[in-house]
This record gives sequence, structure tokens and C-alpha cells, in this order.
Amino acid sequence: MTKEEKRLDRAARRRAARLANHEEVLEKERKYREANREAFRTRIREFMRKARATNPEKYRELQRRSEERNREKMLARRREWYAKNREEALERARRYREANHEQLREKNRRWRDAHPEYGSFEAARARCTNPKINGWENYGGRGIKFLFVSHEQFLAEVGRKPSPEHTLDRIDVNGNYEPKNVRWATRSEQGKNKRRNFEDLNAGLNPE
Repeated sequence: MTKEEKRLDRAARRRAARLANHEEVLEKERKYREANREAFRTRIREFMRKARATNPEKYRELQRRSEERNREKMLARRREWYAKNREEALERARRYREANHEQLREKNRRWRDAHPEYGSFEAARARCTNPKINGWENYGGRGIKFLFVSHEQFLAEVGRKPSPEHTLDRIDVNGNYEPKNVRWATRSEQGKNKRRNFEDLNAGLNPE
């Protein structure tokens, strides 16, 4: 028997032993991992550090696969930590925002430039829910409601903004911001769809 054949034979015997004593082998492995947890973590951190330094693409791929494989565990551990350390978490977030203020502002600006629909979504919601803003009396102050529960629902209803000249418009000017009653319209289209126009029309149809 050659050296390679002996190696393959040993590997086959090990696999057979593992299959025959599956539960026992798993228990041994679990105990070994628990006894050497820190050593394993140190080796993994060192491996990831080298991968990040020598092969960034491989590092990102390993990180992505690890996050996918352990997503639920990571989220559960994060939620548990935040629940126990709420004040520390808030302080960390505050320090991070202060240290990265300009970068965060620029990132937010780029995102809003790429998603102009979100600005229209936020502005319409504020007009209906915030009494302190200008124009409240024409929207929330006269009973107009904002009934979209999320930006995703809003975007699915109206779609992407056709051009910078388009703004959000209610088809029925006395109706709510809700599905089937919103659209993108140009300034001239919105000018024809004002309350004043309908009031003048009603006055003409029903003279005193």
C-alpha cells in the first residue's frame, strides 16, 4: 500500500468512526470548542486581520458569508447588549455622530439626491402632523391626513419622481394623502388643481 493510499484509508476510517459515534463526536467537539473558545477567537481575528491587509476582496467576502450565516445570532446578541447598556449605546452613538458629522451630512445629502421621493414623503407627512410648520392650517389644520405607513408603500404607489419639475400633488385637493389620491404633477398641472379653482367653479354653478 502506497503512502497516499494509507492516508486515504486513515481518512476513511475516521469518517466511519465519526458516523458510527456521531452524537459522541459532536459532544467532544462542543466541549473542545468551549474549552478553547478564546484561542479560537484569537485565531479567527488574526486570520481576518491578515485577510483584510493582504486581500480586501477576500476579507469582504468572508465577512459577508459570516454575517449571512450568523445573522440571527448577531442580531440577538446586539439587542441583548443594547437592552443592558442603553446609556452607553446612546453615548457611543452621540460620540460617533460628533466625530463624523461632516461625513454623515455628505452621505445623507448624496442619499437624498439619489432618492428625491423621500423628501416629498417627509414634507407631506410633516404638513399633516406638525402644527409648528408653515402651511399647517392648509393641511393638518383642516383635517387632511397622511395615511401612508412607510416610504416603501408611498414609493410603490406613486413611483419614482419623473423629473425635478414634478412635485407631489393630491388628485382630490380636499382628500387625504393616501393611495389612489396622490400623483406627481408639474407646477402648471398643480395650478389647475387648487381649492380656489374648485371654489370659483362652485360659485359659478350655484350663484346666490
